[in-house]
Amino acid sequence: MPSRYTLRWRPYRVNCLSAWGIQRMSYDTPTVQVLRTVLDEVLASSSFTRQQHRSAVKVAERILWLASQGEREPDAIREHLLSKFLAHAAA
Repeated sequence: MPSRYTLRWRPYRVNCLSAWGIQRMSYDTPTVQVLRTVLDEVLASSSFTRQQHRSAVKVAERILWLASQGEREPDAIREHLLSKFLAHAAA
C-alpha cells in the first residue's frame, strides 16, 4: 500500500556563532553523520575525559566552525580537536 505522505530531503540547518556574528549553515545528511561520529569519538577519548577546560558544547561548536571553514575530512577534524583544541586548553 503506497504511503500518502511524501518524504522530502531537507538539509540540516545550524546556527553558528563566529567572530562576525551568527551565521546560518546547511549540511546534508552524510555530512551531519560524519560530524556526529567525530564528535562522539572525541567525547569518548581519554584526551577529552581527562581535561577540564572544554565542555562538550565547545567541542561541538569547534566541529561546526571547522565545517563552516570547509573541512569535511573526519581525520583532520579529529586531529585538530585532539592535538590542538583540547591540548591548548590544558596548557
